[in-house]
Amino acid sequence: MLECLKASTGQFKAFNMRLPDPSSTWPPAGGEMAELIRHADWSLTPLGTSQQWPASLRIAVITALDSPLPGLVMWGPELIQIYNDAYQPFLALRHPLALGQGTRECWPEVWAFNQPIFRQVMRTGKPHHLQDQEFTIEPSGVRARPGVRHFLQRQRRDRTPSCASGAQ
Repeated sequence: MLECLKASTGQFKAFNMRLPDPSSTWPPAGGEMAELIRHADWSLTPLGTSQQWPASLRIAVITALDSPLPGLVMWGPELIQIYNDAYQPFLALRHPLALGQGTRECWPEVWAFNQPIFRQVMRTGKPHHLQDQEFTIEPSGVRARPGVRHFLQRQRRDRTPSCASGAQ
């Protein structure tokens, strides 16, 4: 096992990555995030191993990975994050530590703003769209780039407790 340190609000946690398994072909997409998703030890997260994931989660992940736009899948009550290569600039120093991490743990400085939105989306199933929304993210100090100001949160159509989020 390889260990990657996860920085979260100043604390460090171990996140295990499996050594490359030549038989591991899911997800089929290319890119850094597909590789990280393939080798993360998902059994340490509430999601369980990727082989246990429901088809709807696997499809959501592949859809995000295939998108040239920033894409983030937040799954389950903890809103466990899985994202694509284009989403990495939003994470800045949080990448790759945010992979498999709950949204609240990853983004504590904006949780008070986001929690009611996520709760509403998960309760009602109705999408939520933010336009011209600017965030300053601390402690990394990242500010959303001009032109990246539309956020859409929506629940999966199968009503699985999850959120998909995209930005452009």
